Amino acid sequence: MRFQRFLSNRLFILSQNFNFESFQSVILSWKYANKLEFSTNKPGNISPWHSTNKITFQDYVNVNNAINEYLLSHMSSLSSIYLGKFIWEIVNVMMKTPPHQNLLLGNILLISPLILSAFRLKHKSPTKTKFKFNCFWNEVKETILKTTEQDTILVADAIKRASPGGLINPGGNDVPEKFNILNPEFPSYVNKNKIHLIDLFQKSMNYDLISREWVFGYQICQFWLKNYFYSIYNDSLKKGRSKNEINLNTSFIIQQLFIKFLATYPDSLILRKNSLIIANNVQKRAQKIIHEGGLLLDSGKVLYQNFSQWLNSSNGKLNPGTTADFIAALLFLAYLLDWFPS
Repeated sequence: MRFQRFLSNRLFILSQNFNFESFQSVILSWKYANKLEFSTNKPGNISPWHSTNKITFQDYVNVNNAINEYLLSHMSSLSSIYLGKFIWEIVNVMMKTPPHQNLLLGNILLISPLILSAFRLKHKSPTKTKFKFNCFWNEVKETILKTTEQDTILVADAIKRASPGGLINPGGNDVPEKFNILNPEFPSYVNKNKIHLIDLFQKSMNYDLISREWVFGYQICQFWLKNYFYSIYNDSLKKGRSKNEINLNTSFIIQQLFIKFLATYPDSLILRKNSLIIANNVQKRAQKIIHEGGLLLDSGKVLYQNFSQWLNSSNGKLNPGTTADFIAALLFLAYLLDWFPS
């Protein structure tokens, strides 16, 4: 069984190519992935059917469009910009766009290394459109490892400006003073001790899944692409469905993916805003839905609806925002792998 799983993963890696036709196509893939993610009705997340604290679905659309317009107007410089500066600029666009609040910080932190790596690969080989699976992920690791102390300072400043939930004592965890980005002495400490972004995220990876992705080379995204997302896509093709037919079922696929992901990992945003105990409680309720068949069985659907009502009534305190960020990242990667119609 273990050998078969190894062989299956090996064949997947050898057969999958990322498709970077142009800088514009990569940028639009991020826009489409985001729009598809927050257009889907998911428990606890803002959608066309649910608003929280006067933040609406249209606010997300407006911020997403503003980021897209900024990237399209700066395409010529994107392949040479450093990761910290890239993140700072995108967060700046978000905060300058009404409602001038943090709507997509986790999304930006998770996807920025991916999109910047795609730009760099395309810049290195302008006429090439297909890039091997491992080639892309090696570039992602290199993009992160080549950051400097200035990148650390810029990312910390971007996070402070966005002021995400649970920034102070996240989930009841004490942040070492020398790694506390709210400390006025933090920039000087970074320069003096040459603090790398990886060093910073290593301190938060125990309670933040996005930090863990940076530190471990996006193992979670790669695992879910190979072992869950691809199986849905491939099974649908085997059943004779066209890509357009698969696209019509994306809301169902996203909802299933969302609840399965939430059942696997305690949501980092819920943890930071509340505690690990509360995040685990949310996770256990998601696990019950999966145990009852998810959205494939009526019993699972009932639990899903009750779960959604419970999270939606929490006034944003139980918003599985990090889970939504990972769904957006997986959709972005699926677009680049040409698993969905453009």
